[in-house]
Amino acid sequence: LLDGEPSTTRQRFKQIALAGVSEIDSLDRLVRVRDVVREQIAWSQRFFQPVPHKTEAIKSHKNVEKWLEPLQLEDIDMQVEIGDIGPTDRFRLRILLALISRPDAKLLIVDDIDQLRSMELRNKLLVKLRGYSQLKPVIATSVNPDFTYLCHNHVALTTDTYQITAVNQ
Repeated sequence: LLDGEPSTTRQRFKQIALAGVSEIDSLDRLVRVRDVVREQIAWSQRFFQPVPHKTEAIKSHKNVEKWLEPLQLEDIDMQVEIGDIGPTDRFRLRILLALISRPDAKLLIVDDIDQLRSMELRNKLLVKLRGYSQLKPVIATSVNPDFTYLCHNHVALTTDTYQITAVNQ
């Protein structure tokens, strides 16, 4: 470590929660929300630690409870199938799963928020991510510009150069 910063790729990887990458976190639409959250809890802790079974215990698990409010998922019905929740809730669930898998992450990267086809839904997700960014830094990637100026900063990539624009709000 150099000045407390991770120096290897493996050390940096452990400090990043990654969501929105279909190859990593795609969800089966026929599985209940409760089951995918419970499975992520099981994978994120030591094998000998018990995994809660009841919905209330799952929601109050230390790696789940702290993210429900910032992601505004405290009212999500854990008994429904993933295919029965809206696209924004599905995407926020993927973010929750990433945060459960990396409870001590120092950075949240949300890839391809354009998976939400509606610009209105995309902006609602950005509002929720902006709220979460008060706790930890967030990087969200998109091919669409930030017309509503929700982001604190954005990096515009072109074929020749890139430009970092600070948004003062």
